Amino acid sequence: MEDDDHSPPHDDGMSSVEHPFLRMVLIPPPIHPDDPGPLPGSILLDPEGYISDRTNDTTADGFTKDGKLIQVTFWAAHPPRASCFTVKLDRSAIGGMPKILCTDEDLVLLRVPICAPGCNFHPEDNAFFVYQAGTKDKRPSLQLIPPPPVLSFSDTDAGLLRYRFRRRNIYYIALLRWASADGQYNLHLLDSKSMSWSLQS
Repeated sequence: MEDDDHSPPHDDGMSSVEHPFLRMVLIPPPIHPDDPGPLPGSILLDPEGYISDRTNDTTADGFTKDGKLIQVTFWAAHPPRASCFTVKLDRSAIGGMPKILCTDEDLVLLRVPICAPGCNFHPEDNAFFVYQAGTKDKRPSLQLIPPPPVLSFSDTDAGLLRYRFRRRNIYYIALLRWASADGQYNLHLLDSKSMSWSLQS
């Protein structure tokens, strides 16, 4: 995996950042260019992301609900080193640490707080994206998903499932939430074909 940016590992200009929260999120990612190839069949992936302008051949482009360009890049490392991911976005729009909620095969469900720095106090401040790894014939992709009908939920409430059947290549996102009645739950489902949420109670 080649790094397209040959500058030193950290060139994000932390000295010019005044907000203490941004000083924390702009910690440079632990990239290991000396790792030998090829990559192993499985890796250890840190769910907490980093903010960086660096890119490589895993970089996928997407857009926020306001039309701002966002890029997600993965940096694979040989275990026991942890692989990581980085997000590139206007720093004034980064409200908190990006995080991986779950993965399945070549898919990754991400939560990215998009608001003023250090002001991720409301559920609607979070945007959710699905990253799909690329192949030799297809570039990686990054898709913004519609806001979940249940704005307030724990990261562990979300699930991601790849579905392949008769050339159908879709995925489902599931949110399992406690209902008002004791012992009952609501299952909110999004399928990538319709990009709409449905409720299973």
